[in-house]
Amino acid sequence: MKQTQSRSSRRTARIELLIIAIVGLAAFAASARFEIFERFSAWSVQHDNWQADEVATLIVAVALGAGIFAWRRWRDLSREVSRRQSAEELLRRSEASFKQIVEQAGDLIYKNDERGRFTFCNPTTSRVLKYSEAEMLRKSYLEVIRPDFRSEVDKFYRQQIISGTHETYKEIPVVARDGEELLLGTKVQLLTEAGRIVGFQTVARDITERSRAEAEIQKMHEYENLFRLARSYPARSQREKKGSA
Repeated sequence: MKQTQSRSSRRTARIELLIIAIVGLAAFAASARFEIFERFSAWSVQHDNWQADEVATLIVAVALGAGIFAWRRWRDLSREVSRRQSAEELLRRSEASFKQIVEQAGDLIYKNDERGRFTFCNPTTSRVLKYSEAEMLRKSYLEVIRPDFRSEVDKFYRQQIISGTHETYKEIPVVARDGEELLLGTKVQLLTEAGRIVGFQTVARDITERSRAEAEIQKMHEYENLFRLARSYPARSQREKKGSA
């Protein structure tokens, strides 16, 4: 859009310069063909009291001013076009860099519209959930969440929208295409346009192994407590027997 506007501005400036040049050449050709200047000189001599010779000076001054104006307009437009092109190139590079970061990110990154439909997902999302990008874009985020957890998640994000909370974090169990269950730590941000919520974007991380490791550690602590109780039980039982005797 911006490139089209820049090209249109340059085209307009060129047309203006071309018109001025054509008008100047046409005036010169007409003057040479019909000896306009000589006739005007003779007429001005005959009507010297009308100050008609000053009109020629005025015409020359106006033509010179128009030429200077056209040149300055062309110069300003050229600078503006160069500035816009530089800004567009910088934006293009920034977008390309951002796209590369998103595509190579180890985290899941995706966007959903206000109805919850996927509108974008990076390659990591497809790899972890084992759905192609085309398959993901036909789904709602609730479809990949474990069925018994969908109602809770739906209420959670509806509340985020109602309250206008910009960012939330929640750990959500999901089911991949092959049936594998995963646990995702999700950070969700609302997307707005003109003050209206139009969807949300998510950065998620697969924390399945971490969760399993934490569960194993918890089990080990429980086992240690059981073993401690088992070791202490005979000694306590003997003390109780001695006390009763």
